[in-house]
Amino acid sequence: MVHVIGSHWSEKDKEFIRESVGTGMTLEAMAKHVHRSPMAVRLLILRNKWTARSVVKHNSLIRLLKVRFNHLEDFQPSRQFYNSVRMSQKRFWQIYRGEKVITNEEYLAIARYLDVEPVEAFDALQLELFDDYV
Repeated sequence: MVHVIGSHWSEKDKEFIRESVGTGMTLEAMAKHVHRSPMAVRLLILRNKWTARSVVKHNSLIRLLKVRFNHLEDFQPSRQFYNSVRMSQKRFWQIYRGEKVITNEEYLAIARYLDVEPVEAFDALQLELFDDYV
């Protein structure tokens, strides 16, 4: 089965790629399995920001962004954002992917930038405390 350029990914193929990220399977092997090019697989992974290197159990940044945005992909940080919160682009995406832990100062700066009320920001943090017990 050969895919036409620009054709949509099936949910089954996307799920396979998502589960394969970080398992040691090469892009070439994933591409062969879903009948796509390695570049198409790479772009799908990048576009969806999939990573297997998560070290953080509960991602506070993701919770904070969900307070403001229904869909995380609606948030596209700009240079103005990075300057306002005094964070590098690299650091932001490391925190987003769960590779690094967000500091309290960074959390508050992002909450202020997103115009999230302190109570809402605190509630987003508190929700994490009970996730393991629900």
